Amino acid sequence: MSIAARIRCIFEGAFRRKRMEHDMDEELRFHVAKYTEDLIRSGLPREQAERRARAEFGSLQPLKEECREARGLRLWDELIQDLRYAGRMLRSSPGFALIAIFTLALGIGANTAVFSVVNVWVLKPLPYANPDQLVAIWSADKEGRWIGTTSSADLEDWRKQKGDVFEDICGWATPALTLQQGDEPEQIIGARVSAEFFRMLGVAPQLGRGFLPQEGQAGAPRVAVASHELWINRLGADPALVGKTIQIDGEPTTIVGIMPEGFHLPLMGPVKLWMPLPLSNDRRLGYLRSIARLKPGVSLPSATQYLKTVAQRLADAHPETNAARTVLLRLLRDEIGRDGGSDQALTVFWLVACVLLLACSNVANLVVGRAVSRQKEMAVRLAIGAGRGRLLRQLLTENLAMFLVAAVLSVGFALWGVRWIANAIPPEIRGFLPNSGVLRVDTTTLLYTFAIALLTGLLFGLAPAIHCWRVDVNNVIKENSSRQSGSSAGNRLKSCLIVFETALALVVLVAAGLLAKGLVKMYSHALGFNPNGLISASVPISGSRYIDPDRAEEFKGAVLQQVLRLPGVQAAAFDSYTPYSGNNSTVSYRIEGRPVPPASERPFAFIDMVSPGYFAAMGIPFIRGRDFSAQDRADSLPVAIVNQAMVRRNWPNQDPVGQIIHYGAETKRTATVVGVVGDTAGLDDLDYRYPEIFLPSRQSDSRYMALVVRTSAASANIAAGVRHAVHTVDNAQAVQRIQTMQEMMRERRAAYVIVGQVASFFAVLSLFLAALGIYGVMAYSVAARRQEFGIRLALGAAGRNLISLVIRQGVILTTIGLAIGLAAAFGVTRLMSSILYQVSPTDAPTFVWISVLLFAVAIFACYFPARRASRIEPTRVLRYE
Repeated sequence: MSIAARIRCIFEGAFRRKRMEHDMDEELRFHVAKYTEDLIRSGLPREQAERRARAEFGSLQPLKEECREARGLRLWDELIQDLRYAGRMLRSSPGFALIAIFTLALGIGANTAVFSVVNVWVLKPLPYANPDQLVAIWSADKEGRWIGTTSSADLEDWRKQKGDVFEDICGWATPALTLQQGDEPEQIIGARVSAEFFRMLGVAPQLGRGFLPQEGQAGAPRVAVASHELWINRLGADPALVGKTIQIDGEPTTIVGIMPEGFHLPLMGPVKLWMPLPLSNDRRLGYLRSIARLKPGVSLPSATQYLKTVAQRLADAHPETNAARTVLLRLLRDEIGRDGGSDQALTVFWLVACVLLLACSNVANLVVGRAVSRQKEMAVRLAIGAGRGRLLRQLLTENLAMFLVAAVLSVGFALWGVRWIANAIPPEIRGFLPNSGVLRVDTTTLLYTFAIALLTGLLFGLAPAIHCWRVDVNNVIKENSSRQSGSSAGNRLKSCLIVFETALALVVLVAAGLLAKGLVKMYSHALGFNPNGLISASVPISGSRYIDPDRAEEFKGAVLQQVLRLPGVQAAAFDSYTPYSGNNSTVSYRIEGRPVPPASERPFAFIDMVSPGYFAAMGIPFIRGRDFSAQDRADSLPVAIVNQAMVRRNWPNQDPVGQIIHYGAETKRTATVVGVVGDTAGLDDLDYRYPEIFLPSRQSDSRYMALVVRTSAASANIAAGVRHAVHTVDNAQAVQRIQTMQEMMRERRAAYVIVGQVASFFAVLSLFLAALGIYGVMAYSVAARRQEFGIRLALGAAGRNLISLVIRQGVILTTIGLAIGLAAAFGVTRLMSSILYQVSPTDAPTFVWISVLLFAVAIFACYFPARRASRIEPTRVLRYE
């Protein structure tokens, strides 16, 4: 039979067995009847013809067996037989089965849960046309250090000189927009994008159209494309909405399209509305992020080199703004992964894979011990004619059955794990994750579950099966059962597994230790302000009436007066950049009276526009000088307050008060330092102690402001009061993201905390599995050497000597495992540097303490079997011997 025909027969044997058996019976009866009729026609009486036919054909059962074997059905029958036998064996040892299956189910389930995250965030293709051609573009300094955004003028020059390298280049900004639809205005995340944005991604609106090139020009009608979520939740899911007008930032805006469900670009976040990007010729305003599509066949390095050449041309043509700038290109997949936590997901995936290997090693240890106890059974089977290949297949089938049962049970652990991870991710972060951050156990994940179960079942079931298969029939049958347990091959295999487990456990524990140490540092470092009782609310000042800065300042002042009247409010102020808010802005600067550095060497600092009373509201201590006041207006002396990091960098041995700072594009703006405050956390914990310049809000024109309120009242009451205060002043303004500072900090720390929690859980589990494995090997060793220990005791050996002997064996195995594990951990943790917070990946104290902990646990696990060895009764052992 051909291979295809044999496979077809095996398939039919599995699902159409009754019909095949019936057809086979019919065919055999037909041949017997035909042979009988031929004999009758040749002249034999019917009775003699039937006897001769039965004698000729004999029993039909052997013929059936030959037919089944020819069709490849015998293998299927033997597999079913082996599975039934495996079930009986597991039922006969319920303790072994429960421990092994539960351990495997936990390891496979954890692996499956983390794989579902990796599948969605790392492996699953981005939902755009030819996503491998999409790249993110960043501005950088001449040393290749990331700067970030670019100007609209530079973006237009890149597009004009895209050549044969780029199909198109698009930019975007993500301002907060105020949607006035219904009784209360709502702040939504919007995006202003280049007209070609949707076409470049290869995604067309579900209804209507995208943007036209002329719609980004000055004086063009205001148009927008709505997200599917906004269309459903706020715009009534009206199919006739396209062409209608809604109010955005107090201005009538025509909806020209509705995007498909689930469409988003993770680098933008959870955008609800897209509008055309207005063009500007001011190269000093670097506020755009950019992506591009490479032409087919163009590599990332060649595209990077080409765009760097274009950037150099712009630097030569516009040295006052572009002299210090070049570009960086990254694949969009990699950039989204960096923003979306793929490094964290992959790290946890490999740690959980180590835990799975630990679980499999423990089960393999159990299987080895069980296999040794079955050597006599295997020897008897071989002695009466069973083939070794048949026995090996049976043993592998038993192991695979156990792993597959564990895989079925692991789905429950996986579902729980995925649900826990999904709930742990703050809603505000999900919009920055690939594929909408939707986590679920799908078909791909289930296939992975059973594939990993088959693979681990084969890998960790093969060695015990071969060990049992290679049994020496004569020796085993002659020896008594107690001597069989002392197989040197079994001891070597179990010892190798313990060394392997110890090394893996050390890698997991060191990685978790580094993550935990980073979390401790993150939560213990001084914030520089008092987060207790602090509430922040986003209040973007929208509408054409507030283009005049004086009108905007009047609005802020009126809102502060209303908020300060609320019960429990102790202080309130506006700022443009609240710690842990995710919003920041940097500015280059120089100090007056010092040599003017080249543009490429000018330092950067965070810049924040604040209203008087901001430092009191935040609880930021004053070091020297004065606070801003109502007299710091646009027509008065420009002033600034700096933090201590700024002082340490620029005036380490001087009084900074009275010093003049030049900042901004070409450092043409100036401000006199009037005060110094303490350092605070920045965008997140990583920006702590970064130089910062504070400017009075009346001397700036920032329209995006956050309201910070220090209160002793419940946050829910204050939230309602803040909304009422803003709407009392102007009911067309939206108030959004009212959060306590603790909530904001939890969001920014979420990735570190989730990874730390998961890693810590599996570190404890790996420590338990390693201890269990060492205990099992030592207990097995003591049981195998009962006669030896009994004789030693009979000859006068002290019990403490036997304890020392057993512990010494465990210490040797543990030491070898620790040495291998330290070398592996030293290499593995270097790959974790991007997700460690202020901790070196080769932090010596962590390596030392984890090694000591694992060594102590190993000795503890060895002690109980050793004590059992010291309590053996020599008379009973020698009598048995």
